[in-house]
Amino acid sequence: MNDIASKFIDINNFQRAWEKVADKRGCAGIDGETISHFAGNQTVNIYQLMNSVADGSYQPLPCKQVIIPKKNGTQRELKIPTVRDRIVQQALLNVLSPVMEEKFSSVSFAYRPNLSYINAVEKIADWRDMGYVWVLDADIVKFFDNIDHHRLLKEVRLHLDHPGILCLIKSWISVGVETREGIILPQKGIPQGAVISPILANIYLHEFDEIISASDLKIVRYADDFLVLSTSQERILTAKLEVINLLDSMGLEINTEKTQITSFERGFRFLGHGFLENAIFPVDANKTKLKSGIDSHREEKTTSRNKTSKKKLSEPLLEEEDSLALVETSTSINNGFAGLGYENIRYLHKPYFAETITEKPIEIEEDDSPFQKNIWNQEMAAIYLIEQGTNIYKDYQRFIIHVSEKPKLEVPIRDVQQILVFGNIQLSTPVLQACLQEQIPVVFLSQSGKYQGHLWSEESIHLDNQLVQVERRNDDLFRFSVSRNVVLGKLLNSKQLLMRLNRRRKIEDVERAIYGINQDIDALNYVDNLDTLRGYEGIAAARYFPAFGKLITNPKFSFSQRFRQPPTDEINSLLSFGYTLLFNNVLSFIIVEGLSPYIGNFHYGDRQKTYLAFDLMEEFRSPIVDSLVLTIINKSLFKPQDFDVVATTGGVYLSQTARRVFLRQFESRMNEEISHPDLISQVTYRHAIQLQVRRYKRCLLSDNIYESFLRAD
Repeated sequence: MNDIASKFIDINNFQRAWEKVADKRGCAGIDGETISHFAGNQTVNIYQLMNSVADGSYQPLPCKQVIIPKKNGTQRELKIPTVRDRIVQQALLNVLSPVMEEKFSSVSFAYRPNLSYINAVEKIADWRDMGYVWVLDADIVKFFDNIDHHRLLKEVRLHLDHPGILCLIKSWISVGVETREGIILPQKGIPQGAVISPILANIYLHEFDEIISASDLKIVRYADDFLVLSTSQERILTAKLEVINLLDSMGLEINTEKTQITSFERGFRFLGHGFLENAIFPVDANKTKLKSGIDSHREEKTTSRNKTSKKKLSEPLLEEEDSLALVETSTSINNGFAGLGYENIRYLHKPYFAETITEKPIEIEEDDSPFQKNIWNQEMAAIYLIEQGTNIYKDYQRFIIHVSEKPKLEVPIRDVQQILVFGNIQLSTPVLQACLQEQIPVVFLSQSGKYQGHLWSEESIHLDNQLVQVERRNDDLFRFSVSRNVVLGKLLNSKQLLMRLNRRRKIEDVERAIYGINQDIDALNYVDNLDTLRGYEGIAAARYFPAFGKLITNPKFSFSQRFRQPPTDEINSLLSFGYTLLFNNVLSFIIVEGLSPYIGNFHYGDRQKTYLAFDLMEEFRSPIVDSLVLTIINKSLFKPQDFDVVATTGGVYLSQTARRVFLRQFESRMNEEISHPDLISQVTYRHAIQLQVRRYKRCLLSDNIYESFLRAD
C-alpha cells in the first residue's frame, strides 16, 4: 500500500493528471478557476497542489451543480468538482485503475480502459451462441445517487487499505454540491461528473458481478444497465427475485419500469442495439417502429454464417425505451478510437457519415471479415455538418449527429476542436452550451460555404492580450514588420509551388511568373510602408494566378484570373471554398490562443471583420489550398457537371455531393505531415497553423520578430 501512496504523491503522476484534466477541457468549478487560469502558472500550481495533499492541508470544495435536460422531459444532474479537485482525483485514478483492473470481473464493461459498450454487445452474442437465450434486462434506480457511503468505503478498503487515501475518497463523496438553495451535503450517493466516480461505481458493484458470475447464470453489465442470461425461462424467472434481493442488500433497487424478462426470439434492446435471434443492429430510440426484413447479423467465429432473420420484432422491443448507457471515453489516445461508434456490427445499409465530414473520413470496410466498422477516431478535430436537415444534440459527454432515418454518429465532446455548420443544420441548446463551456468554436456558413458568423465562449477572451493588440494597432513599425513577413511568406510559398509543379513541364509563362515574383520578393527589402507593401502583394498575385492556370492539365477546366465574389468558374469556386475552410481553421486557433481576430495588421477596412485571420492565413494559401485544387482537378476527381450555377448572380459552386469529396480531400491535406522549425518532429498542416498563431502571439507580447511559415520543397 505504501507503494501505491508513493506512486500517488509523485510530481510526474500529478503532471500526467493535470494533462488529462486539461485535455478534457471541462468547465470551472464553484471557485471559478478555469483550465486556462490554472495553466497560466501550472508548474507552481501542480507542485503546491501535490504538497497540500502530502501534508494533509488539501480540502476539496463542494461540486458545482449542472442540470442537463433529457429528451424525455426529465433532467440529469451533474456535479462538477473544481479543476484542482479533478487533478487530485485523476492522480489517484492513475494509480488505482491498474490495481483494480487486475481484480474487476470480465462481465463489467463501463469506465474501463480498452473496453466499450461494443465489447459488451459482443459478449452478449457469445453467451447467446452458447445457449443463454433467456434474458433479464434490467437497470438500477438512480444508481449513482443511491450508493451507500459506508458500504462503498468498506469495499474500497478491501482493495486499498490506506487511511489517507480512504479519507480523500470520503471527503470527495461527502463534500456536497452548491445549489441555488445553498450547499447540500449528501447522505448517500457519489457525484456524477467527478473523475473518481466511475471507478468507485465499479468497485461498488464488483461483488454483485462476482456473485452472479459464480452461479449458473451469466451477466453482462455496463454501469447500472445489465443483462442476466439463462438457458431456460424457469431459471430466469427465479433469477429476477435473486437479483432484486441482492441489490436490496446493497441499498439499491431494480428499476421496474425498465426491467423485463424476454428472449432473443422475442427481441430486446440494450446499449443502443437491437437483439433478435441471431441479428444484432443499432436501433433508433426516437422511432416507434423498426423495419422488418433485417439482414444484419453477427457471424459465428467459425467461417460458417447464420441464416438471416426475416421476422418482425416482438412488441417488447418496439415499446421498450432505449437504455443507452453513459459512454466511457477513457481509452488511450494511441488506440485510435475511444470505443465509440458501432464497431463490430454489420449495418443494414451504408451509414450517412460521409455526409458528416470529419477530420479523418470514416471508411466503411467491405470485405470478408465478419464485421464492418464505423469508428470515431480520437485524432479527429473538426466536424463539418453539410447535409441539410441534420440535427446535433448532446447526450452526456457526446455529441449525437443524426439526419433523417440514417444511423447516428456519436462523437466524444473532448475530441472536437471545431464545428462548421453549412446551411440548415439544427444544433440543440445543450450542444451550444457545451461548445461554450468547452471553448469549441462553432462557425456558421451558408449552404454554399460563405462565412456568416461564429460562436465562441467568453472564457477564450484574454483581456490582457487584447489590450496589447490594441496598443500595437497604433505601432506602425510593428504592423509593418509583421505584414512584411506575412507577405514575404506568401510570395515565397507561391513561388515554391510554381517551381515545384513546373520543374518537369518547363512552361514558359510559368517561368516568367516565377522570375517576376522573385523580383517582387527582392523589392520587399526596400519597401517602407504598408500601402506599397500591399501594392507588391497585388502585383505578385497578378503574376501568380495566370501561371497557376497554366499548370492545369485537365482539358475540361481552364483558369486565367482570380474572381472572388462570386466565383465565376469551377477553379475559382474551388479556391474560394478552400480559402473559406482555411480561414476557419486559422480563426479557431486565434480564438483558442486568447487573441482578438478583429485586430489585424496587413488587412484593414471600415467594417469590423476578422482581419487577423485574413493576415495569418496568407502564407498557407498556396501550400494547402492552391496545390490541393490543382491535384483534385488534374486527377479528374471532379467533372464540370459537379458544379452548379446560380442564375441570379452567375456564381459557380460545388454541388453538395462534390462538396463532401472536397472536404475529405481538404482534411487529408490538413493531416499531411510537414516540417516546422519550432519542432523537431513532423507536424500536420493544422498543427503548423497553430504554431504560426503562437509565433504571432509571442511576437505580439515580446520583442520577437514574426517569422512566416515556409513550405519546404
